[in-house]
Amino acid sequence: MSTSKFRGLNVFIQDIRAAQNDAEKERKRVDKEMANIRQKFTSSKGLDSYNRKKYVWKMIFMFMMGYEVDFGHMEIINCLSAQKYSEKHVGYVGISLLLKNTDEMMTLVINSIQQDLKERERDEVQCLALAGIANIGGQMLTDAVGSSVLRLLTTGNTPAVVRKKAALTLLRLYRIDQTVIDVEETAPRLSLLVEARDLGVVTCVASLILSLCAKEKGGSRFQHLTNVVAPCILRLAQLVLHRMSFAPCWMILVVVLSFFHSFILSFFHSFISLTFATLPPTAPPPFPFPQVHVHRIIYTTKQPHHGCKSNCCKFYNISIHQTMVHCVHEWTKCWTVF
Repeated sequence: MSTSKFRGLNVFIQDIRAAQNDAEKERKRVDKEMANIRQKFTSSKGLDSYNRKKYVWKMIFMFMMGYEVDFGHMEIINCLSAQKYSEKHVGYVGISLLLKNTDEMMTLVINSIQQDLKERERDEVQCLALAGIANIGGQMLTDAVGSSVLRLLTTGNTPAVVRKKAALTLLRLYRIDQTVIDVEETAPRLSLLVEARDLGVVTCVASLILSLCAKEKGGSRFQHLTNVVAPCILRLAQLVLHRMSFAPCWMILVVVLSFFHSFILSFFHSFISLTFATLPPTAPPPFPFPQVHVHRIIYTTKQPHHGCKSNCCKFYNISIHQTMVHCVHEWTKCWTVF
């Protein structure tokens, strides 16, 4: 949301810039503004939406300048619980910056966030709530909303724009507390999301899968990630072998969805190496290995592409080729796939 319409905010910023070479003058201007905001917040007259947003933006600006802002938290929470998007926006920005995730007022914040996550008809509000959760973090918030974020990610009727943010927010919460995700229950759902039509969702889910693999390696829950191996190989085959079937906006030179490729190749490298390191030579295959797609990827990436003129593209093809060959090589240590 643009802040240019707040005349008082613009004047305050101009005054601060004019005093940038005079620390004392700047401090006096900030103190004067803080006193004015305190007086407005404690006044018996209620603030309208415009003035509340203006004063909260001023507080945010002063905080970003390095000044301590230890008041007005209730007004920020009031913005958070408002119905207008512009008020919610400034509320989430203010809470993310000015409130600690261990503060006693977090209970009120959590209640507002939980309500916003339920706004099925307002995608923009759900996105604000998910962004706020990722920015605030903390164990208290993770315990309160972790299951709701996971539900938004895996529910079938969640819009793609919300699902992308839910995947990245869940990744943030997982790094705080690994128990927020039941890997055994969630892995099959992630394998379905890898096949999603929206490539943005696929990329975000790939980030989550890679983090799960890195965090769970060597643990008892690691084996449940075998459910996502085959879908990842099949999706990579679609991107490498049928690259022209995707919209041009997803292409960098001749590479489709390069970040997804990077995530998935890292996942293959770590997952297969760890899996084979813990299995005896006579053990049965731990997961389905789509041989045809793997060999076609190896053959395709070995051949120069007609549009692959830059060293970047050539290096990229070599990376895919070498990684897939390494995966098959590791596999053939225990089983014959040719």
